[in-house]
Amino acid sequence: MLNDRTRGILMQVAFKEACEDRRVALGDAGSIQEAIEDYFLGLIQLFEKYDIKDDDSGSGNRSMFASRKPTVAQQVSAPIVEIEGVEYYDFREAKAEGVVKENHPDFKTVEGARGKWLTTKDGEPTQFAATAEIAGV
Repeated sequence: MLNDRTRGILMQVAFKEACEDRRVALGDAGSIQEAIEDYFLGLIQLFEKYDIKDDDSGSGNRSMFASRKPTVAQQVSAPIVEIEGVEYYDFREAKAEGVVKENHPDFKTVEGARGKWLTTKDGEPTQFAATAEIAGV
């Protein structure tokens, strides 16, 4: 039996496939709901046919991604700073030491990892540079 997480992922895949199915768009394959169900059941059958097991440990460990390499922030132990209530990894020191590439963002949000630079490619200060300066970073 597949766990809820795996079934949820399969449902997302089935939905995506049904939405991209030309036959559904043309009305030749019935309703979108029927197409989603067909794709979902097909994926379940593949799991059973090839005896694919999901992770039932319940630990929240994403075994499917266990081999994923650590993020840059984890690799360089970038300090976390707060600017206007948002936490950022501060990569300025790592950039200065050549630990990360020169074009790497100066800061990345902890939550979504959106990059922020203090200067543009032309060397002009960004709006974020003024914000960071006001915050005392």
